[in-house]
Amino acid sequence: MGAVLGLSGLVACGVEPEGTTPAEEQPSEKTSELAIDRYADAVAAGGVVAVLNPDNAIGAPDGNVASFLAALDGSLTLDMGAGEEGNGPLRIHYRGLTAAALARVEFLRADLTIITTGQVNLIDLGVGAHTALVPNQNPTPYRYVRLKGGLLALYFVDAVEFTGPIAACGDGVVQTGEGCDDGGTTSGNGCSATCQVEPGYTCSGAPSVCTDVNECTNGTNQCSVNATCVNTPGSYTCTCKPGYSGNGRTCNDINECTNGTAQCSANATCSNTQGSYRCTCKPGYSGDGRTCNDVNECTNGTAQCSVNATCSNTQGSYRCTCKAGYSGDGKTCNDINECTNGTAQCSANATCSNTQGSYRCSCKPGYSGDGKTCTDINECANGTHTCTPGQRCVNRTGGFDCVPGSCPSPQVLCGTKCVDANTDEANCGCCGNTCNTGKICNSGVCGAFAPLSLDATWEKVQDADLILRAPSGEMFTYERAVTHQEALAEGDTGGEPLSGTYDVCLRTTSLQTSAPDAARAPFHLTVKRSGQKDLVLRGVLLDADAAEVCNADHPDFIRSITYP
Repeated sequence: MGAVLGLSGLVACGVEPEGTTPAEEQPSEKTSELAIDRYADAVAAGGVVAVLNPDNAIGAPDGNVASFLAALDGSLTLDMGAGEEGNGPLRIHYRGLTAAALARVEFLRADLTIITTGQVNLIDLGVGAHTALVPNQNPTPYRYVRLKGGLLALYFVDAVEFTGPIAACGDGVVQTGEGCDDGGTTSGNGCSATCQVEPGYTCSGAPSVCTDVNECTNGTNQCSVNATCVNTPGSYTCTCKPGYSGNGRTCNDINECTNGTAQCSANATCSNTQGSYRCTCKPGYSGDGRTCNDVNECTNGTAQCSVNATCSNTQGSYRCTCKAGYSGDGKTCNDINECTNGTAQCSANATCSNTQGSYRCSCKPGYSGDGKTCTDINECANGTHTCTPGQRCVNRTGGFDCVPGSCPSPQVLCGTKCVDANTDEANCGCCGNTCNTGKICNSGVCGAFAPLSLDATWEKVQDADLILRAPSGEMFTYERAVTHQEALAEGDTGGEPLSGTYDVCLRTTSLQTSAPDAARAPFHLTVKRSGQKDLVLRGVLLDADAAEVCNADHPDFIRSITYP
């Protein structure tokens, strides 16, 4: 607390008036044992103007003085001490003067603002210690007093002392200078041992009841918005929230994606957020970001492969591969024309036809096979040629030719036709000999009417027999031709042929052939039935066979005929 003394008057320096008790013999209040110090504790910073030995004014009177040089407008600000604020009038302890002086005093708060002012006449001129009381009726405690000197005055201050009542801390009564009094002198409960309100508390009543201030709820805390405030007795703590780091008052976001603490899947993308982070599965994966499973686009229908491509799933993606016969990037696949780009494997004797994703090989006319291999068809040997009886069939690659020429035995050339004079009714026995109506040609002789006859001829020399299986199941063998007179009647009696189905086989026991038509002997079979057009059958004898068997499953089988 600061006080200022203003003294006007002159004092003789170093002169002690007679009869004055030396200072060391005067009763000194510094010997008093007081629970509370009533004297100034220190000189306020910057509070000295034209004063010699200012520190001598600190504490109780001891005979050492601070000297004011009034001619220089001196002043001295003294601190009464924190928790020891003064109240009431101020007593000034000074040494004897040579002339009366007027002391001026300012009573100040802790912020050095003036509470009130006062003054007093210093009139004791004798040698020795003296006191004077500066009146103060303002109840506000003062922390500082500022003593100010008077014009042309020179005086000496030994000490200053407040004279107001001293509060008894701990008696439960809040008195001047006390912020609280809870009836005790223990700190840490809101009211300190010196009866001052501790930070973080509010105290009221007498005895004082102190309540913790919850800075977390009343908005006075200085925690970061990214921190958690926890109230404590008389204070609070700030703790950065998860995802932030700092001292609680300042909290900075932690980038989990860069510092390696994020728990995202290896197949996810980490995105930092304020106080946290986000895991997002990469394209081709699904999950919560911490677990990401591969998406099978090939099975879930999201793949964008062509319908002409094969989809193969891969980790996080898929692959489209054009199927055989198509080209492209898999998402677009175009048909490959193997017939035009030279990759078709058709035979040179086949026609290539392009198809979607493939191609087709078809053997050309005159060839047989699967298209990739095509073999020439011998139309002359297999009986599929269209040459007339008067022409000879000559096979060639991919076809055949019909050329004029001699007739094969036993045929003869009649005009432009090759005929068998043994059975031909228009040339029976010789060219131009026509059998009369109702007659047939048998062994070159026109004879009686035959309702059913068969005659076989062949183009190569071999031993052949005609075999018939009658409707009765009987087997009949003939060298070349057969009529009903010979075998077709029931019981071989020469009567009317049996009605029903006849199986016809042509058997050869030996073949006289030469390459390239080995084991092939073309034949003609003429079937005559009364009232019906002649039936001419062509075929090829393939192998020799001596068995006398004839049925639809036998290799020598030619055809089944019905009679009538």
